[in-house]
Amino acid sequence: MPYKDKEKQRRYYREYYHNNKNGIQEKVYEAGQKIRLEALQHYSSAHPRCAHCNEDDIDVLCIDHINDDGAECRRRHGMGSHLFRWLKSANYPKGFQVLCYNCNARKEAKHRLLQRGGDSSLNNNKNTVGGTE
Repeated sequence: MPYKDKEKQRRYYREYYHNNKNGIQEKVYEAGQKIRLEALQHYSSAHPRCAHCNEDDIDVLCIDHINDDGAECRRRHGMGSHLFRWLKSANYPKGFQVLCYNCNARKEAKHRLLQRGGDSSLNNNKNTVGGTE
């Protein structure tokens, strides 16, 4: 609804949001879940599953930065739906994989241990997560 008076426009949108808050939040959540599912499907070859343990519970799957450059990526593109939107707009670049939260945590723990010069036996002889074969 175009307004010449910016303050009237702000008041209108604030009131609209206040009166429709639940519906707006639900639509935003659903849109975020849709784009998340698209990214998980792309990086999993259609059916979302963990690249390491084949877990397919969609609620525990996440996008992992294969080269451990997630901090830099978060600084540039954000987290959550911001990341998923960027992945889509960038035509799903290489360097990402789908992991479950457990495998992602194991990979991170192994990475931190190796940085300190420790033993890398955390991955239980499964070299596909965080290591090379």
